[in-house]
Amino acid sequence: MKNIPDLFRKIIGTVLSLAEKPIMQLTVKEYLWGYQDPILSLLKNRLPQLVMNDQVSVFASVVNEAQYETILISSGVGLDENHIERINNLGRIERFNFSTNLSVWSNKYANMINGTDSTIWHPDVKKDEFIYTFMNDICRSVHLKYNQTHKNLFDIDTYHYILPNDAFANSKDNEGFCLNNTMENGTQQLKCLPSGLFSLSSCVH
Repeated sequence: MKNIPDLFRKIIGTVLSLAEKPIMQLTVKEYLWGYQDPILSLLKNRLPQLVMNDQVSVFASVVNEAQYETILISSGVGLDENHIERINNLGRIERFNFSTNLSVWSNKYANMINGTDSTIWHPDVKKDEFIYTFMNDICRSVHLKYNQTHKNLFDIDTYHYILPNDAFANSKDNEGFCLNNTMENGTQQLKCLPSGLFSLSSCVH
C-alpha cells in the first residue's frame, strides 16, 4: 500500500471500511460452514471473471468437496462370501469415493472406514456392542458405546449411544491420527496432541 498514491489509498480505504468492519458478528454455524464476505461479494459483482466465490468458512474445502463425495452403502441383503446373511452389514459403508480405505493418516488402522454414516445400523443391536460410525467431516471412524435405554412414544426400548471419553485420547490406539513432524535433522516423528484434541489439518488440506 505504501507505493499507492494517497488519493487511491483513501478511495480503497473508504471502500473497505464501508464493506468490512474490524469486528464481525457471526454465528457459530456461519463461521464454520460459511458466510457471505462483503468484500468478496463486492469483487464478485465487479470482477466475476476473477472472483467467483464470496463464501468464507473454516470448513470451506469440506463444503466444496462434499458435493463430489460418493458413498457406497451395504443393503444388508443376500449372503457374503462365507454364505452368511449380510443383515449385520446393513448400512455399513463399503466404499467412500470409490475406495475401501482413506489415505490421509499415518497408518493403516487410522485409515480404515468402519461402520455406517450414523443414519442406520443393523437390527438387534446389543448393549455391549461397539457401534462404529464413519464421520467424513473429520475423515475418520469412531466407535460409540451404550449409555442408557429410553422408551419412545410407542413404549419401545431405544438405546442411547455416546462418544466415549477416550475417543480422542492421546493413546496407542489413536497414534495413527498424530501429525507428522519434521525434526531438525530431517527425520519424521509423530507429534500427538493432548487428550481431547484432534487435528483436522490432514483432513481438510
